[in-house]
Amino acid sequence: MKKNFLIFLLSISINLGFNKAYCNFLITTNEKLTSNVNFSDSLINDGKIVYQELVNNLSLYPNAVNSLFNFSKTNELKKIHVPKFYFNKSSINYTRLALVGSATLSTALIVHYYQKNAWWKDQRKSFHLMNDWDYALWNDKIGHMWGTTALQHLFSSALSWSNVDFEKSMIWGSLFSLAYELYIEIEDGFAPNWGFSPGDALFNILGAGYPLLQYYYPSLKNVNLKMSYKPSRHIRDGKKILNDDHEGQNFYLSLKINNVLPEKLEKFWPDFLCIAIGYDIENWNLYGSADKIFYLALDYDLEFIPLYGEFWQFLKNTLNLIHFPAPGIKYYNKKFYLTIAY
Repeated sequence: MKKNFLIFLLSISINLGFNKAYCNFLITTNEKLTSNVNFSDSLINDGKIVYQELVNNLSLYPNAVNSLFNFSKTNELKKIHVPKFYFNKSSINYTRLALVGSATLSTALIVHYYQKNAWWKDQRKSFHLMNDWDYALWNDKIGHMWGTTALQHLFSSALSWSNVDFEKSMIWGSLFSLAYELYIEIEDGFAPNWGFSPGDALFNILGAGYPLLQYYYPSLKNVNLKMSYKPSRHIRDGKKILNDDHEGQNFYLSLKINNVLPEKLEKFWPDFLCIAIGYDIENWNLYGSADKIFYLALDYDLEFIPLYGEFWQFLKNTLNLIHFPAPGIKYYNKKFYLTIAY
């Protein structure tokens, strides 16, 4: 059984295209598994395998791996040796790394120029703090977390594309995204109408740190923060810019419910379908007054789109930061409504 299992894993790895890595299998422990145990969940929760390396390194495919390990739900698997995987990537591609650095610097300068004209132009004073916890009724704070997480994804993906070790890519991606967001906060600290916001900084730290927590504790990948956007009247009137249009930004905490349901129920729930709790504001007065809206809606795990390869994996991970329109229930003004949540 052990031999067949390892051969099966090796054949799958070849078919998935592990052309940049080699796998050394090390038997680490015995694990009794019965038909009511999900093998992939067991591996994640018990830490018997470097699951995140298998899933993320070299553009591997999480759902292909999940499908591989879910065969344990049959009655055929009773006792196995759990393998541990080690990956060695080829050397860093410095040409790609230079392209990433140049693109990052150029984008940062463009965004800085855009924000300088919108927020900081001809406005400087001594550095000061501003406690703005009630600004946009927490939509701003959640937006800081989501934005830093999105930046972390872009930075870490770019570094991994350059053949930087995946764990190092994740760490540096978090550091780069946090550094950029804190730079924005420091600039705000010199603006008379703004200020360095400890609340914004805290949520920037959360946004940079959560992907790292998901890397080291993969079960956290079942919970993800997503955003949807529709331009509000404030941006149409020119009172706000895109990333400060809080009335147009909706945020959703999405749960991959198929991974947490009991097995008897899980088989009836579509793998790609998630459940999300959403938050939105309307009639915002541009500071701390607005009508709150809550949603309970369906959501989609785009990992299940059957497109594979380095580019497609990056694209699916990127799109998974967005909540796309889905049926749901809206709670507004003490009433419930059936709606399409977007």
